[in-house]
Amino acid sequence: MTFQRITAADLEILRSIAGAEHIITEQEKLLPYSHDEVPGEKYRAYPEVVVKPKGTNEVAAILAHANRRRIAVTSRGAGTGLSGAAVPMAGGIVLSFERMDKILEVDRDNLTITVEPGVLTKKINDLLASHGLFYPGYPMSKESCTVGGNVATNAGGGRAVKYGVTGRYVLGLEAVLPGGEVLELGGKRVKDVTGYNMIPLIVGSEGTLAVVTKIILKLLPLPPAQVDLLFLFSDIEKATTFSSAITSKAKIIPAAVEFMDHFAVELACQYLQETLPHQAGALLLVQLDGATENELLTACETLGELAETMEVLEIYIANDAATRKKLWQIREIIAEAVKAKYPVQSNEDIVVPVSQVSAFVTFLHQLAQRFNCQVVSYGHAADGNIHARFLKRTDQSQDEWEIQLPLLLKEAYRHAAAVGGTISGEHGIGAKKRMYLPEVMGSAEIELMHRLKKAFDPRGILNPGKVLP
Repeated sequence: MTFQRITAADLEILRSIAGAEHIITEQEKLLPYSHDEVPGEKYRAYPEVVVKPKGTNEVAAILAHANRRRIAVTSRGAGTGLSGAAVPMAGGIVLSFERMDKILEVDRDNLTITVEPGVLTKKINDLLASHGLFYPGYPMSKESCTVGGNVATNAGGGRAVKYGVTGRYVLGLEAVLPGGEVLELGGKRVKDVTGYNMIPLIVGSEGTLAVVTKIILKLLPLPPAQVDLLFLFSDIEKATTFSSAITSKAKIIPAAVEFMDHFAVELACQYLQETLPHQAGALLLVQLDGATENELLTACETLGELAETMEVLEIYIANDAATRKKLWQIREIIAEAVKAKYPVQSNEDIVVPVSQVSAFVTFLHQLAQRFNCQVVSYGHAADGNIHARFLKRTDQSQDEWEIQLPLLLKEAYRHAAAVGGTISGEHGIGAKKRMYLPEVMGSAEIELMHRLKKAFDPRGILNPGKVLP
């Protein structure tokens, strides 16, 4: 698909809409908008211009002009994505929501919060804590990501096992179509079966169907009691098997269950300059929350009894904020620690049925061994979302790695599909995985998605080169 290049006349119109001070065209200032967190030059592309709108009317005017001229438009939050979804592969305009970063309303009666897409996700729960409320649908990168980006990818995180992902909490959206038409979808109501439900279609569409400018999120009461438990195992298989047993045998729904293989823990501890008192082959970090301390005490006792039957090496309990923070720091720093030591890698977030996690992690380690590379595995054991980072060997050339990696990933994805899984649980498809969609999805389904894209965006200007093969 061919798009028009930005002209001096286009820039003049964009300045008249958003203000000259909110337009970026200088090459060195465009650099931060040319990539997200996916490593590699092939996932970098410069926009011709960055525009920072202040409100919905400006977004609508920018899109209407871009649509008339057939100029590509890529929406962008904080650029923390892991699929290349916010990278302007076709050049054109990057629509940055840095200035649309307001929390518009906290409605305690209806348990909702209304925000603009540029709001940092962390700000929401920082604000809500004083109200005794919280927003559970946040991802692990909540410190740096924006709500708009979370909606675009239907982001998830460690608490999805109990609370679900972003989409479960989106009650309403304001979204702009490519022609500049503004949609008002949903609202503060809990029930709504009036016509087609457009919200779940836009949530997770990675900016390819419409541009979201306002979000109404459902809130929950903040659980008064919380405890974290760290379980140590001799190997990753025992850890992931225990994870499945927490629900299936102990009948407990944890808030989060995070697994980490030995390599992941070793890299994280090196990075933090910390040591663990036991050389475990794998760790399982379990978070429980509830209405009372007694409720959690009973749950901890039940898990302790389960641990006695399942070869757990050691259990540590953290029931105060400082200790909990220390435990979670190990899990939360893994991505940064791996990237610091192995800058060339492929960060995957494959998802499989919970019962398949143990076998699939074992398969990934065998796959890495067969392809003569290393893999770090960790992730959300209780919802089946496995983060596997395949690492380029230091003695391997970049050309060899570029040839090897697609073959490795195709095998991993096909095996995931064969056991009932798929290629992304929370990072999205973006530019990185679009060519692999046929490995896990039928041609009729892919064709239907192409037709939906055409219906929303007939001229194809919204985030071209993403999601669809």
